[in-house]
Amino acid sequence: MKNKETSIEELQRKLAEAEALNKQFEKTINIYNSKLSKAESYKKQYEQEKEENKKLKVFISSLQDSFNVNKMYTWASKSERFTSSDLIKLKEMLFANVVKPEDVPNQDIAEAGNNNLDESTDSVSSEDLPKELNEDDIKPLTEPGIRGRQPGVKTCGKNKEVFNHLTSDKQVFDDIEKLKDKYPNKKFTYHRTETDLKIDFIESHNVTRKIVTNLYRDQDGILYGLEFNNPKKYDFVPTGKLTNRTIASVITDKVIYGQPLHLLANKMNLVANYNIVDDQLLGSNFLRVGERLSFFAELIRKKILEQSCFHADETRLKVVNYEAKDHPGSKLGYMWSLSCDTKLLSAVYYLFNVSRGAKIAQEMLEGVTNGGLQVDGYSAYIAAVRSENQRIVDELAQEKGIEVSEEFCSDIIDGELRGVVLVGCLAHARRRISELQKTIYKKKPRSAGAITCGSILALIMKIYKIETATRDKYNQGIYTETEFLKIRKEKTSPILSSLLEYAKKRIDKHSNEMNLLRALNYLINQHEVITNYLKYSDLTPDNNFQERQFRSTIIRTRNNSMFASNERGAKAWAVNATITQCAMMNKINPAHYLKYLLDAIGSNQETLAKDFDYEKLLPWVVDYQEIEDAWIR
Repeated sequence: MKNKETSIEELQRKLAEAEALNKQFEKTINIYNSKLSKAESYKKQYEQEKEENKKLKVFISSLQDSFNVNKMYTWASKSERFTSSDLIKLKEMLFANVVKPEDVPNQDIAEAGNNNLDESTDSVSSEDLPKELNEDDIKPLTEPGIRGRQPGVKTCGKNKEVFNHLTSDKQVFDDIEKLKDKYPNKKFTYHRTETDLKIDFIESHNVTRKIVTNLYRDQDGILYGLEFNNPKKYDFVPTGKLTNRTIASVITDKVIYGQPLHLLANKMNLVANYNIVDDQLLGSNFLRVGERLSFFAELIRKKILEQSCFHADETRLKVVNYEAKDHPGSKLGYMWSLSCDTKLLSAVYYLFNVSRGAKIAQEMLEGVTNGGLQVDGYSAYIAAVRSENQRIVDELAQEKGIEVSEEFCSDIIDGELRGVVLVGCLAHARRRISELQKTIYKKKPRSAGAITCGSILALIMKIYKIETATRDKYNQGIYTETEFLKIRKEKTSPILSSLLEYAKKRIDKHSNEMNLLRALNYLINQHEVITNYLKYSDLTPDNNFQERQFRSTIIRTRNNSMFASNERGAKAWAVNATITQCAMMNKINPAHYLKYLLDAIGSNQETLAKDFDYEKLLPWVVDYQEIEDAWIR
C-alpha cells in the first residue's frame, strides 16, 4: 500500500513538472511567434528598402554618367573647403555606388513618386475631348515609359553583317607541320576549319613625304618638272610643314569627332615618339583652311537658298579667351545654321556670330528670292523674312514697275508660293505640351490639364501618322508630287483646324495655370505658319531635320572641344563644319573630301575665282572615285 502511495506521489510530481514545462513551451512559442511576426515585417521592410536602393543606385549611376566625379571632387575641395579626410570620404562615397547589371530595374529612373494613381474618379467627359478623339485615344499617353532594351531588339553587338562592310585582313593558320614535328608518333587527319571574326583597329601613324623631282629648263630658260601629277603642286600650303592629307585628317577629327588640337598633337607625337607638331601649328592650318574656304561655304549657302524650301536655327556656343576691351575672357556666341533636305540637294551651312539679333538672320538669308523657310517661333526669323520680302518687292518695283510689285504682295497675302514663306514647327509646340504632361500632370491623369495635354498630343500623333503614311507612298512613287500634296492636305487640314479650335476652347479652363496657358498660346499663335508646311512636298510638320544637324556635330562636340580661342577661330570652325558635314550628308568620307578640295584649291592657287568652276567641286556634284583617287595620291 505504501509503495502504491509512493508511486501516485511520484506521478503527481512528474505531472506537475510536465505542466510547468508545457507552460514554459507555450511561453517560448509565443515569444517565437512574436519574433517571427517581427521578422516577417522586417523582411517586408527590407524588400521595400532593397527596391528603393535599386532605384537610388540607378539614379546615382545616371548622375555619375552626367557629371565628372573628378570635377565634383575639385569643386568640393575649393568651394566647400573640405578637409583631406572629408574629401577622401566624399570620393569613396561617389565611387561606391557601382550598379551591377542585375540590380538595374527595367523602369524609368527619373520617376517622381508613387505611380499607384487613384483611378476611382469619374470618366472623362466627351465635352473635354475634341470630336476626333475618345477617352481611349489619350490613355496611352499617360502610361509611364519603360527604359532599357526591349524584347526582339537586335543590338549592334549581335549583328554579324557588319563584317561584310569592312576590309578583311585574312590570316590563315595551318600548324600541321609543327604538330607533326612535336608529336612524331601521332597521325593527324583533317577535321574542320574554324573561322573567327572580330573588328580590329589599325592605328594610323605619320610618315615623312619625301619628294625628289628632277627639274629641266628649255632653250628659253623656263623651268619644267612640276606640272604633272607631282604631289607638291597640290599642296594647299606650299611652304608649310603639313600635307593636305594631314590637314584634312586633323580638321575632321576636331570638327566631326570633337578632339581638341592639343590632344591631337599629343597623339601624333606619342605615336612618332618625337615632338613633330604642336597645337599652334595645327591651329594655324585650321584657321588658314577655314578662312581660305569661306567663299566655298558661301557657295553652299547660295545653293541652299535656291531650293524650294530650307530650314534655319541657332544654338549657343562659347568662345574662350575672347579678347574684347570691355569684356575680356569668355564670350557667349551663337552658331547659326541654314540647311535643306530635298530630292535635289542635301546640305548645311553654318555661320558664327556673337549676336543673336535679326540682322544675323537677314545676313544668312541674303539674296533669297523665294522658298519656304521652316523655323521655330523666334522673332528674328519673322523680321528677316519680312525684310527679304520687302527687298524683293522693292526690286520688282524698280525693275518691272509698281503694278508687278503690288501683284506680288497680293499673291503672298492669298497664300501663293511667292517670296519667302515662313513655316512653323509643330515639334516646338508639341514639346511644350509634352513636358507639362510628363512633369506637372503625370500624377493627375484625370485632371483638366492632363486631359488637355493628352488630347492635344493625340491630335498631333494623328497628324504624324498621316504624314508617315502619305510620304511613304510618295517616296515609293505611288503618289506623284501633286497627288501627295493634295491628299496630305485633305487629310491633315481638318485635324489642324480641330487642334486650333480645341486649344482656343481650353484657354479659359486653364487661366490660372500659367505654364499650360503659355503653351496653348504658343500653339495658337504659331498655328497659321505651322500649316504652311502643307504647301511643300519636301517639308514635314517639324524642323527636326535642322536640329539633327546641330546634334550630329555642333552640340555633340562643343563640350568635348573648346572649339575657338577667339571669334576668328569660331568663324573658321563654322566654315570647316559646313564643308565636312555636307560631305557626310552626301555619304562621302569628310576627311577624303576635304583633302580632295584642298588639292583642287592648291593646284589652282594662281587661278582667279571667276576663271575656275568651283561648283563642280560641290559634294553632291563631284565624282566619288575622284575623291578616293585624290586621297591616296
